[in-house]
Amino acid sequence: SGLSTPGCNDDKRESGAGNELRPRMTTAFRRSAAMANYMAQDRPDISFASKEVSRGMSCPTRLDTVKLKRLIRYLIGAKRGAIKYTWQDPTTQLTVYSDSDWAGCVKTRRSTSGGVLLHGKHLVHHWSSTQATVALSSAETELNAVVKGVAECLFLKNVLAECSRVCDSRIFTDSSAANGIVHREGCGKVKHLECRQLWVQGIVGKGQVTCLKVPRADNPSDAMTHYFRM
Repeated sequence: SGLSTPGCNDDKRESGAGNELRPRMTTAFRRSAAMANYMAQDRPDISFASKEVSRGMSCPTRLDTVKLKRLIRYLIGAKRGAIKYTWQDPTTQLTVYSDSDWAGCVKTRRSTSGGVLLHGKHLVHHWSSTQATVALSSAETELNAVVKGVAECLFLKNVLAECSRVCDSRIFTDSSAANGIVHREGCGKVKHLECRQLWVQGIVGKGQVTCLKVPRADNPSDAMTHYFRM
């Protein structure tokens, strides 16, 4: 039967994580996880769940199969997903929403960066990715999510510039701390920030991207950092 969510927080438990699958089951798991990852490119609702499943690709365990089976049961009840592109007038506005889940992985304590990229009102890209390093605070993990969003936005902005389309860019975050960091120079009291994060201050300072605060309830990228629920 179908489920209302492709995963649950109980799937993050580590009991039984050391029970590695046999070679034949490992191959079947990797094939299914790759298919889910491919579907997630057009299905934002399974983006986070497929990312969590794919984290076990190198050495899958029984716990990973539990996550995969739950995702499959969700897809049984939600076989199709549609993104509607309603008519809109020509626009030069690129909008990014970013969000993060601080220390969501109970094993590595790494966080998840999630985001959506809009051209006008049309969704053109979304992502859910595990951050490369362990964030020491919620402000840092939200800043990492903003940096990821700015990078994605600048890429599309440069592509459109090659097509002689100059666009305005803005990014929304629901973190007051991250919004404050990108609007100043230097790390301030947050001494552990690095150059790979603070370059975004120059981008915002030059006006290449505008960073704004948005309430969490109005942030659609929240669905990229948690299990989606219908």
